[in-house]
Amino acid sequence: MEAFASGVVVVGTNVGVLADIGNEAVTVNPGDSDGLARKIEALIHHPETICALQIKNREYAELFSSEWTFKEYTKLYNELIIQKYVDFSKRILRVLFKQSILLTFMVHFSPPKIISYESHRLFHQIESILLF
Repeated sequence: MEAFASGVVVVGTNVGVLADIGNEAVTVNPGDSDGLARKIEALIHHPETICALQIKNREYAELFSSEWTFKEYTKLYNELIIQKYVDFSKRILRVLFKQSILLTFMVHFSPPKIISYESHRLFHQIESILLF
């Protein structure tokens, strides 16, 4: 992006970021040294193409100003915070729901401090179902 902002014509292989950029960079396939040489030679012989790419690259770089980047990061962080809050709230509600059902089961189906084998087995079955 710094090269675009400074008005340099970017020449490289069409992998990584340069593959995502599209027409703003002059690209060749990895390992294609002959193709790279041809594209550089074509640029040397066509200064009007260099001028057009320089203008186009500066305009493209302006799309990613510090103000734009700040707004996009702020939006992303807000989305992540909201999602984390929602996920955390869901987990809390799940835990509270499980605890209330287990507590209800213990209060209604077992005498104080004495749990029969069947009640104990049923309690663990319910507990395993609720641990989703």
